[in-house]
Formats: sequence, C-alpha cells, structure tokens
Amino acid sequence: MNVNVEIPKECEALFLRYAREQNKSINELLNERIMEFMEEIEDLQDALQARQERESGDKGKSWQDIKQELNL
Repeated sequence: MNVNVEIPKECEALFLRYAREQNKSINELLNERIMEFMEEIEDLQDALQARQERESGDKGKSWQDIKQELNL
C-alpha cells in the first residue's frame, strides 16, 4: 500500500538524520515505527481487556497454569 503523509520540515529532518545514522531508508524506518506502534496498540487492547475481565470478577490464570501452557 502506498500512502502519502505530509510531516513538518523539522520532523522530516529528524527522520532523515536518524535513518542515515541507522543505515536505513526512510521507508524502512517508517515501516518499523508503524509496526511498533501497532504492536503497542495491541498490547494496550490486551491490557484493557484483561482489566475489564478482572473488574468483572475473572481471577485470570494461575502461575502454574501459565508455566504449563508454556512448557516451563
């Protein structure tokens, strides 16, 4: 998907400098940051769901159950 985004010149300069420092293209850098942002959104949604479940009386899983699921 192609998307055009207009950003302030000072932000552009920061992105360009950081991309050069990391030896990455602007495209690579932005794709990485977008994926990180989406992962943060998923984490937040999971945390909010867990909080809602806890507030509705769900006790969650025991440490023993978690260890067993992860084969630890």
